[in-house]
Amino acid sequence: MESSPEFEELLDLLDLQPNGLNDPNDRRSFRGGSPKGRTRALFGGQLVAQALMAAGRTTPQDRVPHSLHAYFLRPGDPTKVLEFAVEAIRDGRNYHHRQVVVTQEGREIFRQLAGFTVDQPGPHYQALTAQHADADGVDPAGFTDYIGWTMAGTDNPDHPWPSETTAIEVTFEQAPPADRGGVVTGLLRMWMRLRGSVPGSDPLLHGALLAWMSDKTLADLAILCHGRRWLDTGVTSVSLDHSMWFHEPVRADGWLRFDQQVDHTAGGRGLVRGRFVTPDGRQVAAAAQEAVVGLPD
Repeated sequence: MESSPEFEELLDLLDLQPNGLNDPNDRRSFRGGSPKGRTRALFGGQLVAQALMAAGRTTPQDRVPHSLHAYFLRPGDPTKVLEFAVEAIRDGRNYHHRQVVVTQEGREIFRQLAGFTVDQPGPHYQALTAQHADADGVDPAGFTDYIGWTMAGTDNPDHPWPSETTAIEVTFEQAPPADRGGVVTGLLRMWMRLRGSVPGSDPLLHGALLAWMSDKTLADLAILCHGRRWLDTGVTSVSLDHSMWFHEPVRADGWLRFDQQVDHTAGGRGLVRGRFVTPDGRQVAAAAQEAVVGLPD
């Protein structure tokens, strides 16, 4: 696949620049930027992915990410430099843990804990998932485009989101009706892929790209289950926290199915879970997110 400009920019954004500063607490510092031309607040997946890259840069090369837990504290400004301060919490025989604090002009906007491990043998089990073998002729590119589906059901077609080209392609398998006001519940199967091929097989980079993708649609579902779209007039949808578990290394530049489901909404918040599944049915990662859920009266 020929890489899109947005995909090339994404790879550049994950190539954080070290400040070269170490303090007595083994805190290491990196600097990063944001997509050019973005005017809205920072995309949460960007912070999750960049923080994971910063944390992984301070661990031995044989360590791969196994989990992360993050909090979005303040909106990020895409026009300002991001500072990533990494602290080594613990370096064990098999597990390393890092804390990453992200600031802009001295104000903390994001904090993440991430764990890394070495590849170890062990028993394997996964919950039953629908199998999709290549021989079955599954072509996610032919499924319903997620952006088009969202716009067909919103009362705010002038929202700037549809005009923002991204590095991620998202489609719906068996898309729900796009009628405005339709309630969408149950398990939703979306397919995602990057608009380009990732050079090399660095598990840290592929894990960061998967983290970027994991924040693309989760919060949307907490609005869809109430019959609205997140960009509808008067709707509020803001990520509060994000967790992710990496079961095994996987390339992030091929089609992956992202099964998602809303667990609960109450108290102005919603909890959504998702799992990444390869075309041959292997679950390779899972994610969960809590988001602010606000609907107009």
